[in-house]
Amino acid sequence: MASRTRWALLTILGVAVAVAIGPSVAQEGVTASPSEKKAAALPSPLVIPKDASARRNPQPMTSENLNEGRKLFVSQCAMCHGAEGAGDGDLVPRLKMSIPDYQDPKVQATRTDGDLMYIMTTGHGVMPGEKQLSETSRWNIVLYLRSLAKG
Repeated sequence: MASRTRWALLTILGVAVAVAIGPSVAQEGVTASPSEKKAAALPSPLVIPKDASARRNPQPMTSENLNEGRKLFVSQCAMCHGAEGAGDGDLVPRLKMSIPDYQDPKVQATRTDGDLMYIMTTGHGVMPGEKQLSETSRWNIVLYLRSLAKG
């Protein structure tokens, strides 16, 4: 397994465990109730700032940019989002996640490019932010996500 993929997998699993047990369990001798653990496992409501949502992708839709976006998506995102962006990655059943199907144009219509960039940068729920990638690389992933919509 490539070191980047191993790092990403360990990061996701570590975040999932931390979210599942909740912050109150981190205190020595304190045990969370089942309802506290369940509440801690739910992602907080996603609030995207208006200025972030309004951002437009500065990257042109070129084959070079799409190819970079695809390569990064496969190496950084497919383990959860699936190889074709259908939300059916290998980790989905294990972590009991619900991931959007980016092949569905209706799903795509619910998010602006700025929304996708914000979510990818900051993370959400058990998904860590991808700040280690350059901004250009993240915008190229957004281009690739847009190319997945059927129809």
